[in-house]
Amino acid sequence: MQNFSARVSLETANLLAFMSDYYQQQRGVSFSKADTLTAAYQDASWVMPGDWAAIRDYALPELKQFDLKPSAIKIQIPLETQIQKELDDLNVQIRQELGANILKRGTQISYLLKAAYIKYFDAEMMPKKMVVPTVDAHALDSLIDQYTQAILAMTAPGRQATVEMLMKQLKIELRNLTIKS
Repeated sequence: MQNFSARVSLETANLLAFMSDYYQQQRGVSFSKADTLTAAYQDASWVMPGDWAAIRDYALPELKQFDLKPSAIKIQIPLETQIQKELDDLNVQIRQELGANILKRGTQISYLLKAAYIKYFDAEMMPKKMVVPTVDAHALDSLIDQYTQAILAMTAPGRQATVEMLMKQLKIELRNLTIKS
């Protein structure tokens, strides 16, 4: 892991807190800034080449205002080396697409968080070419429960609680990816 440093605007710091709060509510686990940035990067995967200008120009609606400390605009977080490399590659792609000589990390974070926000809160903004598969929640839960029981039958007794926890997390993650209300 390496430290990832950036200076962001107050608006971006608030959006980071907003998305962190959203992820925590949806997934039922605590999210650090590093977790939130990683999740936002993954959630921004729907953005196709050629769409970053629309993300840049997207005007966020009025969001809940968090009580942020002045240090919130300075981000210094540990990130996996692979994620940092992918963020660096994405930075180059966005710069080329926007015709910019430089793209500061804080600006890149803003774009990633906006893309994640759009995915969850403004589906109309997403391109129509993206197809999000949907499934029946009950059918998905039933299928995962069947596989959980089969895996538990092959798992040592001391490891069953861990397997159950992982399968519950998998169920949550799959529902977040595939079920639209």
